[in-house]
Amino acid sequence: MKQLLTILAVVMSTASFGQKDDDYLKSGIGKYNSKDFEGAIKDYTQAIKVNGNLRDGYFNRGICEWALQDFESAKKDFDKTIDLDPKFAEAYYDRAIILISQQEYTQSLPDLDKTIELDKTASNVLLLRGEIRANTGNKNGACEDFEKAKEIGDPQAEKYINEFCSTSNDKDVYDSMVSEICSCAHTNQTRKILAIEDSCYRLSIRKNYRKLQKLGIDSATDDGQNKLY
Repeated sequence: MKQLLTILAVVMSTASFGQKDDDYLKSGIGKYNSKDFEGAIKDYTQAIKVNGNLRDGYFNRGICEWALQDFESAKKDFDKTIDLDPKFAEAYYDRAIILISQQEYTQSLPDLDKTIELDKTASNVLLLRGEIRANTGNKNGACEDFEKAKEIGDPQAEKYINEFCSTSNDKDVYDSMVSEICSCAHTNQTRKILAIEDSCYRLSIRKNYRKLQKLGIDSATDDGQNKLY
C-alpha cells in the first residue's frame, strides 16, 4: 500500500509539473497579446524555472525581449532555443533579424542559410539572403535566391530580379518604395514586434552600405508575423 501511494505521489507530481509550466506559457501569451511584454517575460521566466528545457519558454521570452529592444537578451534566448531544438527554423530567422538590426549583415547569413535549409518555401528569407549576397559581392548567388523565390510564387521576386539582376539599376526609386512600406508598417501589422517590418531594417542597411561601397540592401515585406508557441 505504501509503495502504491509513493507511485501515485510521483505521478501527481509529474502531472502538476507539466501543468504548471504550461500555465505560465499560456499566461505569457495572454500578456504578450495585450502588449504587457514585461509581464510576459516574468511568466516565461517562471516557466523556465519549472522546466529548464522548455524551448517555447526561451523562444517566447526572446520575442518579448525583442519587443522591448533588449536585443542582447533576445539573442541569448534564441541561442538557447536553438540549442534545445536545432530544427526550429523560426528561431534562426529571428536571430538573423536581430543581427541585421545591429548592422551585422554578413554574420546573419549562416542563420538565413539554416532557415532556408529547414524551410525551403520561405521566399521572404530567400529575398533577404539574396539582398545581402548581392551587396557582398555574390551577385550570382543573389539572383539564384530571387529566382527560387519567384518559382515559389513570391509576388515581390520579379522586382528583385529587375533591381539586382538586370543591367540597369534605379535604387533611388526602390528606396522610395521601401520607405513607403515602412511608413505603413503600423497599419499593416505584418510584424507586430517593434511595429515595424523587416523592410525598414533593410532600408537602414542600404544607407549604411552606400556610405561604404555605394551599394544597398532592402527587402520585400515579411507577410508573416511573430508567432508564439
